Amino acid sequence: NHLFLYGADTDSAAGILFSASITLTTLPTFTTLGDGLSGSDGVPDLAGDGSLQPDSPVSLALSQAKPFSPSWLVIGISVLSSPFKGGVMVPSPDLLFALTTDFFGASTFGGLWPAGVPSGFTTYFQWWIQDPAGPKGFAASNALAGTTP
Repeated sequence: NHLFLYGADTDSAAGILFSASITLTTLPTFTTLGDGLSGSDGVPDLAGDGSLQPDSPVSLALSQAKPFSPSWLVIGISVLSSPFKGGVMVPSPDLLFALTTDFFGASTFGGLWPAGVPSGFTTYFQWWIQDPAGPKGFAASNALAGTTP
């Protein structure tokens, strides 16, 4: 992500007429929004990976949750930010996927990003885990926003 430019003058003792450095940056695909709710192992962590380009792989990874617990991945096309089970439900619950955490309190969900999602469109994600150590029997991961490039 770095581009270096140099201009050389072979007739000069210095040898370099100019130099420039350009750093190329890209905006992150996923942004952490916070609003996690602590459970047995602290606040569960949700991380996203993938470019959100059409038909490209995308994955969501949950960690630090209660092992062997029922859980729900909530996916929304807008922000709800409503009180729920002692925490905040960030995404509107447009899609729900029932899953279970493993021995390590982790779970993953993935597939191919759908074609036809317009550039600049944001999708919101949050994982809710059944956990008696949570305020109302639930813990929640941080929320993520994934924006298509």
